[in-house]
Amino acid sequence: MNQCTFLGRLTRDPEIRYSSGADQIPIARFTLAVDRWKKKDGESEADFFPCVAFDKKAEFAEKYLYCGIRVLVSGSMKNNNYTNKAGEKVYGVELQANHIDFADGKRDEEDLPEDVQAPPTQNAQASGKTGGTASPSKTSATGNNEGKSSSARASAPNQQGTAPSRTAAGRSSAGRTSSTRRTGNRFSNMPESVEDANNPFN
Repeated sequence: MNQCTFLGRLTRDPEIRYSSGADQIPIARFTLAVDRWKKKDGESEADFFPCVAFDKKAEFAEKYLYCGIRVLVSGSMKNNNYTNKAGEKVYGVELQANHIDFADGKRDEEDLPEDVQAPPTQNAQASGKTGGTASPSKTSATGNNEGKSSSARASAPNQQGTAPSRTAAGRSSAGRTSSTRRTGNRFSNMPESVEDANNPFN
């Protein structure tokens, strides 16, 4: 089974050519740099694989791929043997790309295809949530607050009117407290008619 998947970065922009004949199918060729495991010293090496894409995939590569972008390419390895101008036989192997996927996450909005719409921003969502129906609830809340404030102001005179009665009650209780003598081992309750001058405990 001949199935390969490579994750790497393009070393150059795709090279686009067209096949000879009436159809003139587009052909895109690019080189993919795939990192190896890092060495003990932290340095990493890479292997370079030539890739080729045909027809729609070639048009996709021409439009969206560029030098340095990281992509996931799946396909099969094919022999690319030919004879050069000097008559020498050249042997090579290249990956025929069947699937090309982006590996860098979300792309910029201007890089999206025309039939793909970018998601709305958070500011637009926030403005949509705060508009329209939010104002009546705020108005009703304000009206309730004003109603509570007016009722509180209306009840304020009643509270002020009852304040003297409580003050009088406080004075009467204070009078009762002053008329009560301290009790204990040395003091007892004395009638109010006894004058302080005749009190033997003074």
